[in-house]
Amino acid sequence: MLVVLGSGGVILGHAHPAIVAAIKAQAARGANFAHISRPAIELAEEIVTAIPSAEKVRFFNSGTEAMMHALRIVRAHTGRDRVIKLDGAYHGCLDELLVRTSYGPVTTENGATLACDSPGTLAGHAERVIVVPYNDLDAMREAVAANRRELAAIIVEPLMRGLGPAPGYLSGVREIADIEHLPLVFDEVITGFRLARGGAQEFYGVDADLTVLGKGLGAGTPMGAVAGSETLLAWLQTGRPEGKRILGEGSSYGNALAAAAALAQMRELARPGTYEHLHGMGRCLADRLGEQFSRHGHAPRFVSAGPVIEFYFGEGPFLDYASAQASDQRVKRALAQGLRSRGVFGGGGRYYVSLSHGEAEIEVVVSAVEDVLRELARTRGSHSAEIRGGTDRIPQPSIWRGPGCFDLAAPGYPASAMRVISQR
Repeated sequence: MLVVLGSGGVILGHAHPAIVAAIKAQAARGANFAHISRPAIELAEEIVTAIPSAEKVRFFNSGTEAMMHALRIVRAHTGRDRVIKLDGAYHGCLDELLVRTSYGPVTTENGATLACDSPGTLAGHAERVIVVPYNDLDAMREAVAANRRELAAIIVEPLMRGLGPAPGYLSGVREIADIEHLPLVFDEVITGFRLARGGAQEFYGVDADLTVLGKGLGAGTPMGAVAGSETLLAWLQTGRPEGKRILGEGSSYGNALAAAAALAQMRELARPGTYEHLHGMGRCLADRLGEQFSRHGHAPRFVSAGPVIEFYFGEGPFLDYASAQASDQRVKRALAQGLRSRGVFGGGGRYYVSLSHGEAEIEVVVSAVEDVLRELARTRGSHSAEIRGGTDRIPQPSIWRGPGCFDLAAPGYPASAMRVISQR
């Protein structure tokens, strides 16, 4: 059983028949023509219809590439270099935004802390990024006021690493951006099409000027996109004179194979009842997990929304990355260690549900969590209280055999270890 779901990017479920059929049909016609194809055109039309702020779309191969081009757009448009991002937010592995992410800080062998969260990056990139806490409008106002002549954009992950926005936070950021005439960029690599067909913007009722899309668009294939106003997307338009056009070319951008998969997903998500089911299963899983935690003496605080389930243990409130990091991680570590050998991959952190999850799949996850919590209760008080996983330990999956099944012959996989949720 998977609750990782491609880090939230698999919305329909693995090996969904509509996605498999679309990929097979397009593969028979051709995968990549290095130019725009019919599936990409139709996909762009679907995105513009779905996302309230989208007037134009440009495709890339990943959320990282899409964010890289969004950054290039706002800098070209404003003529300024610095951007504001949120503490703990991860916007892909582009050098320019690897600053105060959930992967840092990085300390070298000699004890120095790198300015960016990876070796091989330039310290100068950090000087162009201003970091503020999530859910803190005062900090956002102060940062904008102190740097307004240098700012190119505000970049926000609406549901930030699973943390939900406080009431009025996103609309407050939108107001600040409007007053200062700053482009507001929403990173919807995960929330795009998971929270609603119009993404977090539809779900929370706040529009962005640019929307960065990625794994949630690709239906399991490598895909990214930037959607937004005609004015901003015009910077990527071919045929514009030099100095008025940024370079954004790639021979596999918007390739027909990934576009066909994404288009099939968009059409499936338009079916009546889709998001009622997704959110219903999310609430069901959160409620059932909460019951188990309470039964075993734990008091989690659930902080996320619908089909994205995140929780923390401790006093709280958990409103930003720093407070989440200061939470009690012991139960989460136990779950991360114990769930894999109980047939659930993931669950030490964020839980995701797909359209293919039903009550039976929720029961598998909850039963495994209950078993881990029981063993944790038995070992509580021990300085080396590790959760035993039976005789088998499951590594991160890397080999597949056939639709909907891990290669159970791969070393380290017990025969009853896992089920991959595909369309029932």
